[in-house]
Amino acid sequence: MHSDQTLTLCSPEIGIDPESDLGGAVYDREILKALAGLGVRVLIPLPRGERFESVANWEIVPTPRHRWKYYEYNLIFRRSVARLIAEGRTIDILRAHSVASTGPGLLGLARRHSIPCHVHCHHWERHAIRNLIERWTLPRCDLVTTDSEHSRCFLIERYGLRSERVVAAYPGAGASFTPGPVDPDLRARYGRKRVLLFVGALVARKNLLFLLRVFGRLRAQGRNDLVLIMAGSGPLEQSLRNEAARMGLSSAIQLVGRVSERDKIGYYRLCDVFVFPSLVEGFGMAPAEAMAVGKPVVAANTSSLPEVVEDGVTGFLADPTDEQAFADKIACLLDSPDRRENMGRAGRRRIAERFDWNRTAERMLGIYRRLK
Repeated sequence: MHSDQTLTLCSPEIGIDPESDLGGAVYDREILKALAGLGVRVLIPLPRGERFESVANWEIVPTPRHRWKYYEYNLIFRRSVARLIAEGRTIDILRAHSVASTGPGLLGLARRHSIPCHVHCHHWERHAIRNLIERWTLPRCDLVTTDSEHSRCFLIERYGLRSERVVAAYPGAGASFTPGPVDPDLRARYGRKRVLLFVGALVARKNLLFLLRVFGRLRAQGRNDLVLIMAGSGPLEQSLRNEAARMGLSSAIQLVGRVSERDKIGYYRLCDVFVFPSLVEGFGMAPAEAMAVGKPVVAANTSSLPEVVEDGVTGFLADPTDEQAFADKIACLLDSPDRRENMGRAGRRRIAERFDWNRTAERMLGIYRRLK
């Protein structure tokens, strides 16, 4: 590493769209912005056509797009970074944002040129090919970061990693996620109805068919003024619509599709309770954002979510296989405006004190400077 105080980080990215709601893209976009704000020069090889923000200290390097599978980016990014090195560009740290799609290619290049290699692993999921790549790649990296202490401990145990090389680097909530007035158009759309909100990808691990059944139990209690808004897109969208119709609740279960970052804040401010029954999370970005806006959360008591939601203080944790238990926690909040308000305030404090992009970036910069 160079002895001067300016550090150059090269972090190839598949996507850092300023409007992306995908956890991995949001994490990388925000941490790279925060590092750039600390004076780090950030080189970002990025597929042509991908949207990005204009950020001081960022340099976007266009690359080809993959044709079939994301694994191709191991080769695409390796070639792009190799060209930068051949041109004499300084790279102090080489960062892979995804183990499977960029890790092996960048690790080999880092070893060849004696550049410290940092790989970020958002969370572990059972997937044969990815797990094989993780098993080969992670033990060979100079630094592995992940989104939570739960994920850190899991990776160390599963892959036999050296604990001093694995760091929990918490995400934060963006500065725009703050309490505020409800958008009048949204309020007019839903009138006096009380709102449960889910934000996230419509995929199996989010446990959304379970959430529909929980909502059915709440409506069966006579809560006819209650609606469930699901903001996001994914392969389960049609299945969820079909199930809502089968339950006779199509008008009460609103799948609004993917929403912009600005609109997402509006939905957070609208809701009475944020619900998140996900089975696997590296962190839980959406619950953190809801808490930053001042909303109580009912979340699954699994994986990393207990690190985000403080049970009984900023919301409730419940078994994501027990429909009645989950429904009871939501009902407790719906029936107590004072508790919702108190938990909302506690959630804002928790996010401000524990989950902040700038604090995480400062920690990462310190680790980078110590890497040999």
